[in-house]
Amino acid sequence: MTNLEHSFTSSHSTSSPPSQLTIQTPFQNVSASPASSNFNLSTATPAQAFGRRFVPPAAATVSNHLRSNIIQVFAALTVTRLHFALKRLLVTLQPLSTVLKIVCKDPHPKSVCPRRYKPAPRGKTLIRKKILNKHPSTPINIPNLSSYLSSHPDPVFVDYLITGLSQGFRVGILSPLSASFVAKNLQSARQEPEVVSVLLDKEVNKGYVIGPFTSPPFSPFRINAIGIATRKYSGKKRLIFDMSSPHSSNIASVNENIPLTPFSLHYATVDNAIQLIKLAGPGAWLAKADITDAFKIIPIHPSDWPYFGVKWNSKFYFAVRLTFGCRSSPHIFNSLSEALCWILLNICKLPFVLHLLDDFLLVDFPSSQSSILSILKKIFSDVGVPLSAEKTLGPSTSLEFLGISLDTVKMQASLPQEKLLRIRSFLESFSSLRCVTKRDMLSLLGHLNFAMSIIPQGRTFISRLLTMAHSVQKLSDPIQVDDGCLSDIKFWTQLLNDWNGISFFYNDAFESSADLQLFTDAAPSIGFGGFFRGQWFAEKWPNKFPKKESGSVSSALYEIYPLVVASVIWGSAWSRKRILLFCDNEATVAIINKGRSSCQTIMPFLRRLIWQSVTFNFIIKAAHIPGHCNVIADALSRFRFQTFRRLCPSANTEPTPCPPLSATMLN
Repeated sequence: MTNLEHSFTSSHSTSSPPSQLTIQTPFQNVSASPASSNFNLSTATPAQAFGRRFVPPAAATVSNHLRSNIIQVFAALTVTRLHFALKRLLVTLQPLSTVLKIVCKDPHPKSVCPRRYKPAPRGKTLIRKKILNKHPSTPINIPNLSSYLSSHPDPVFVDYLITGLSQGFRVGILSPLSASFVAKNLQSARQEPEVVSVLLDKEVNKGYVIGPFTSPPFSPFRINAIGIATRKYSGKKRLIFDMSSPHSSNIASVNENIPLTPFSLHYATVDNAIQLIKLAGPGAWLAKADITDAFKIIPIHPSDWPYFGVKWNSKFYFAVRLTFGCRSSPHIFNSLSEALCWILLNICKLPFVLHLLDDFLLVDFPSSQSSILSILKKIFSDVGVPLSAEKTLGPSTSLEFLGISLDTVKMQASLPQEKLLRIRSFLESFSSLRCVTKRDMLSLLGHLNFAMSIIPQGRTFISRLLTMAHSVQKLSDPIQVDDGCLSDIKFWTQLLNDWNGISFFYNDAFESSADLQLFTDAAPSIGFGGFFRGQWFAEKWPNKFPKKESGSVSSALYEIYPLVVASVIWGSAWSRKRILLFCDNEATVAIINKGRSSCQTIMPFLRRLIWQSVTFNFIIKAAHIPGHCNVIADALSRFRFQTFRRLCPSANTEPTPCPPLSATMLN
């Protein structure tokens, strides 16, 4: 049986550092290696530092019969203080051949150890024993996963993953608890108590949460706010552990004790998926898979369980698997997803794999007799990763990924019709409002951000909405919708009412205006002109066009107008193109790239340009080149037709008629 022995001397002192604590067992350096096949939290102590393993003295002295019963115990060599980690350790689990002796060298009376290095009381020990024996660390088959990763080029990463799955992951808390704290539950939980009770019972039954306890089995502990999140359209309810609570308090939340930088992530986007489809080619095969209860297959290290408490109906519960409310959960879970991606790409030789946390997209060449999904299912089954049957689909040439429909035959992305209608309805409800809450404004921005995954040009028309959303602090604070915000809302309303929700895949590279043979120019006192692959226009300024002599018109307006005319005439020929224009006017370059101007005279023309780019699926950017030579369009804008004919002898004999002024504006 494991014994914790405590040594004392007669006098008292509290100055001895933790480094004086000695664990009387040998250590040796080892490389990363898989955990034993029957390893779970009931046999685990705090995670070891990379590359070090505890070796029991019995390994060299006991008989083969006893040696088979030895449990390898990992020592705590982390930034967390040793006594804090060991305090969470189950002292009496089962007969062991290993004697773990902790000696405190502080001189102090025997009755009290100021560092609290003493065996846990028997009652608490039995509680911990029951908890740890009941909850295995993870459904993941660790030996199989370790075998698949045996040739991984980063042994430190593999060691981190296998150790975390074997013993539980530390969530990155910088400093241990100094005192217990109980946060007040969220209003959503108090409004739906029956739902909370049902969902909490499910979490307990699945082994994700331990409890209920009449008193916490840990001390100190943290009780976080519990709440209910209801999905807006499906109505599905989910339990929330608000680990950012308490808000606006001098008590630091759990998330405030977890640093941002080490746990930041860059998430996959629809653009990444489109790039893979274009690499595979038209008609590529698509398949997708979704991990069930994603974060909750990842164990939390027992020493961090006290941070994951909630209180309900005067009972205490503690999460033993990752929760969605913890700042480090996405990064920790992502380590498993990255390992699975590596296996699919390097061991199974699948051509293209993309994932966003628990969502996996597979892309295969159109000529292949695609078995990509069956391969993924076999690997996930071998490793013990549970899949959602209703969300695991394919192979097909048309599939929805991250909420966007992808079609590899038509090479297009589109908003599903029900989502397009939903956004239109949401915008309609906003169009007549002059005051909204921050919560409503952020909800609107969330809908628009989703649409912008395939309409990047729309980013022009959310900047004012974003500014207003961040002008107040609380979600319930009111926001006055000014004329600028209302204008942006009306633009989005009109755009989505007339747009069919379909966007073709854009070309990867930008084409310069020279490569595209697209040139425009303006002579403010004479006229404007444009040229595109042999077609051309040249006209005087419309009668109602703002005059420069008035002093209120920016010179950029004159540069932008012929470009808008060109987009109305030839925009349909620019489909899928990324166009790079060169211009010697810095103000014009800035306006085109930002998609916005402080000059209200310019904005109607700029809106029309963006409208054309969405309608015909092209993107325009501009680059500043001092003294840019633009002789063809310059000749047209100044009506120097003989010069133009000499420069472009094969151009059309007749000009293309320009649209009326009203067709080049969008108010």
